[in-house]
Amino acid sequence: QFLGVDAAIMYSAGVTTVSSVIPALVQTGDKVIVDSEVSIGFRTGLRLTKAEVTWVPHNDLAAVEAALEASSSSSKSAGSKEKKQSRRTFIMTEAINQRTGQLAKLSELVKLKEKYGALLVLDETLSFGTLGECGRGLTELRSVPITKVDAIIGSLEHATAGVGGFCAGRRGLVDHQRLAGAGYCFSASCPPSACSAAQAVVEDFLTQEGKARREKMKASAANLYEELSAGVRKVAGVE
Repeated sequence: QFLGVDAAIMYSAGVTTVSSVIPALVQTGDKVIVDSEVSIGFRTGLRLTKAEVTWVPHNDLAAVEAALEASSSSSKSAGSKEKKQSRRTFIMTEAINQRTGQLAKLSELVKLKEKYGALLVLDETLSFGTLGECGRGLTELRSVPITKVDAIIGSLEHATAGVGGFCAGRRGLVDHQRLAGAGYCFSASCPPSACSAAQAVVEDFLTQEGKARREKMKASAANLYEELSAGVRKVAGVE
């Protein structure tokens, strides 16, 4: 309801959410185009798939389009048997990259995924609760309709200060995880108290107090960045 998507599923451990979602969504014969700087959760999840994985340079849209074009061309030239096996193409990236802190070029990625008929999976682990007017993440910040993203992965262990993670988006992709998501099927559910606490924090995102806290957090982050940058500049030989 908060994100405005068809469906959502909750995982009891945020750290294993990404590595559970990816093997549940990606099937044998699928192709995955993924940013080279994604976190360990992506790498673990992709190792559990039998997909054809193409790593592209960080935030390089030209490389993403080249990979999409190559995927499209290979599918067209493949024989009927290979066409059957080669199913879908996924684009995967993080809204806020955990290694570099840079934001994904979401608007451009949406255009590319629509142009080539790919599926877009966006990890909002660090951006959920921190970006956008109401904390809905990068989609809200960039004014991209959330329905343009096929699956959003998020954590309840950062801005919400709770436990667990979630995947939200298209109903078919979400419901499939109830049978195929290892972190969902083979773990206990979150305690009711943790669920209630997370719900209360998400509801607080919409209040004026919640918005004020986000603005204060952004100001503190900017000040920290400036102070650290100034300190680095003082070190001899470091630009």
